[in-house]
Amino acid sequence: MGDAAGKVGRAGGEAACNVVSGAAEVVSDKLVQFRDNAAHMVSSVGDITQNTVNDMKFKVSQSFGFGQ
Repeated sequence: MGDAAGKVGRAGGEAACNVVSGAAEVVSDKLVQFRDNAAHMVSSVGDITQNTVNDMKFKVSQSFGFGQ
């Protein structure tokens, strides 16, 4: 009887471990996606900022008659 209870306990423990392991993989994947999305957003903001700076430089130079 003790042997059977031990096997049931072990099987339950393994099942619980598998569930936790699977959940950890999902969380890990979501964190990787979040990191990649955040990096892309920062890169996009950098591009937008650089484009804005370039546009402002162009407009200022045009207003003073440079580059004509």
